[in-house]
Amino acid sequence: MDNKDLCTSIDATGCSVAGDYPKRISLTLSAILNSGTILLLITGKEKLDIVENAINRSPRNELPVSHILNQSTTDVQVFWSE
Repeated sequence: MDNKDLCTSIDATGCSVAGDYPKRISLTLSAILNSGTILLLITGKEKLDIVENAINRSPRNELPVSHILNQSTTDVQVFWSE
């Protein structure tokens, strides 16, 4: 996760949630952490449980969101809606 590029390409072919458009572009962790503030918007109880697990119990490398939530470089604000 030490990629200094701003973005990376992802091929999510075979992923059950990718649908008809599996080719993706994603910001790298380095680009996200270089932000002034990170705003994380999540919806649904299931995702809230994942974020709470990442904050409270998850080892840093277990979930991608853990890399954002368990760092001290950039302010993170989490917004949740059902």
